Amino acid sequence: MKKQIAIIGTRGIPNQYGGFEQFAEHLSQELVKKNVDVFVYNPTTHPYTKSAFNGVQIIRKKLHEKTLGHLAHLFYDYACLKDSVEKKIDTVLACGYGSMLLAFWFVSLKQTKLIINMDGLEWKRKRWHSLGKLLLKITEKTAVRKGHVLITDHLAINDYFKTKYNIASPYIPYGADIPKTFNETYLNNYNLKPNEYFILISRPVSENNIHTILSGFSKSDSKKKFVIITNTKDKYSKKLMRRYTDKRFVFLPNIYDADTLNTLRHFSVAYFHGHSVGGTNPSLLEAMASECLIIAHDNIFSKTILKENAFYFNTISDVTHHIDAIDSLLDSKQSFVAANKLQILKNYQWEKIADAYFELL
Repeated sequence: MKKQIAIIGTRGIPNQYGGFEQFAEHLSQELVKKNVDVFVYNPTTHPYTKSAFNGVQIIRKKLHEKTLGHLAHLFYDYACLKDSVEKKIDTVLACGYGSMLLAFWFVSLKQTKLIINMDGLEWKRKRWHSLGKLLLKITEKTAVRKGHVLITDHLAINDYFKTKYNIASPYIPYGADIPKTFNETYLNNYNLKPNEYFILISRPVSENNIHTILSGFSKSDSKKKFVIITNTKDKYSKKLMRRYTDKRFVFLPNIYDADTLNTLRHFSVAYFHGHSVGGTNPSLLEAMASECLIIAHDNIFSKTILKENAFYFNTISDVTHHIDAIDSLLDSKQSFVAANKLQILKNYQWEKIADAYFELL
């Protein structure tokens, strides 16, 4: 009998948002190649309107985010899990647990097996107030009880669940593809030149240390540009754009074309990675695959992956120092790039990631 899996907990595919959407897009297509029936749940507001995407079947549910804000995801994930159980889909993969509380409490799984990718330690994110943190801790504990298999995408997260709950969860990271080419002509669309700009690609949230990075750059003597690719319509982004008006800063709205993003990463003088909470971050893997010199926030999640093959920062002054010392930092670029690229080939290929999920099925 043909295996089935439904992927819930994302804003849909093709990716128009972030890491979990990128993960769902790649994993779903790889599983289709392995003759698995794959269903991905998309919000009805997603711009992709076809019923299938490269062999992946799309199911749509309403996400009332404009009227309900963050609460909308509780009802959306509930509706997606309930629908997949009613459709008798063999296995459901939930991307994260943060908005799954209603689904865990009110959906009877019956014959459906539930795999949960536990993502990062959600309750540690700075954006949540005390009540939000409490609810996320409750949801985490509920996920441990409800999930048939809990996936961790980073060894530090794996250790946390082993210590906290005495469970052995499979460790399966995210993936990245090594780009075949980098098309320098793409830079013309953004008035950029090779090695004349730094770059940051990030969702506009405080735990990604965007303010620290931009403030550090603003204090530097660099004559290069600093490109920030983010959701420029977000309130936090608008606040940043009002604050950082220096002509060296270039704010660009989200770009989802992989070739363009890889090219912009590749020709930057350095890629800043400010994520401080979470596991294996897809954008970090893509920067490694794109042969970037990486300057990352100093935390266990990034350091476990990059090891000694990157430069690190904690403070605004750290960022300023790295920017002003970039010429000497570039002496290490060749060895860092080679080591990081080898890491991608050995540990983070999408085909290998899909093999691990296929084994679970």
